Amino acid sequence: MKLLKYEWKKLCKRKIIWIFLIGLLLLNEGLFLKDYINKRYVNKDLYQIQKYYEKAFIGPVSSEKLEQISQLKNALASGTLKLSEFSTDISGDYYALNKLSDSFDYLSSYQNEMEKYQSFYEENERLMNAYLGRQTVWYDNFDGWEHLNNYQMSNVFILLLIFLALAPIWSGEREEDMLIILNTTRKGRERIHLAKLAFSILIAFMFTLLFSVSELVTEALTFGLPSSQAASYSVPAFKMITANLTFIGMWLLMLLGKIIAFSFVSILVLLISGTFSNILLSVFASAGVGALLLFISESGLKLWNPLSLLYLNETLMDDRILSAFGKSFFPWELNLFVSILLFLTGCLICVWRRQRI
Repeated sequence: MKLLKYEWKKLCKRKIIWIFLIGLLLLNEGLFLKDYINKRYVNKDLYQIQKYYEKAFIGPVSSEKLEQISQLKNALASGTLKLSEFSTDISGDYYALNKLSDSFDYLSSYQNEMEKYQSFYEENERLMNAYLGRQTVWYDNFDGWEHLNNYQMSNVFILLLIFLALAPIWSGEREEDMLIILNTTRKGRERIHLAKLAFSILIAFMFTLLFSVSELVTEALTFGLPSSQAASYSVPAFKMITANLTFIGMWLLMLLGKIIAFSFVSILVLLISGTFSNILLSVFASAGVGALLLFISESGLKLWNPLSLLYLNETLMDDRILSAFGKSFFPWELNLFVSILLFLTGCLICVWRRQRI
């Protein structure tokens, strides 16, 4: 425990980390809010019109509401509809009603579409079970959930912070001739390696949680995150999701995937740092390996790469059935399983190398 506190104290004294952390958090918030600012302030009137119509139809999906929307569209076309108080002409109301109509058409027809889809794969039990009995029975504006679960820019910032925070973890000790002193003590020889391993994983967890929770709170305060228990396939972007998850369940699964992916990266950086005696070389080597893994995650080997867990919002839509280890998996399940194995293997390698650093 004392050695772990020692690592935290060293991190706290490195002002550059805190400058980067605050700067990247602010930059991430700015990028995250870009869509909201465009909708809320640049297209203010259209935003208000959409809110005006959406508020009137939030609730259970029904044929009566579909008919009511159709009547409003007909009245708008004939010029008999009283426009919303935010309208300057019919274009805003026309856009809002069409968007509302598209949402209700999607929600009301989803169950039938899934039943037709299942009829093509009656012999595939995994697919049948994945899409069995799906219904979309509730309407709300789920734009916030879609935006939150599709946002990816913070992944780059978290990787950068991990490289800066952990690259000196061993190379810094060597550069300052502290490693020799640590190895002369019994606790240093036996426990410092485990403390650095635990510290590396905690750093990945801390940065991931900090960015993810800040995005969740920001989304809730801007776009809003209504009906967190609604099915994630209530929006067309997640129509073919292969796991029966609610919106909050999808966000939690993606958070877990990020924690595993970044923890794996932290272990790689720990191993790389043990190879170099120069902090700068350790930082560049770590960044190079991270960039390579990100590139591979876009290739055909993505399912065997833990960093592919950063793109679970895409992998969850892949309905292929893959065979591995004598079992069948959806791609995201295989990616998650392999990533956990690689993470544990990395931990074992760090423990095995404790006498070689």
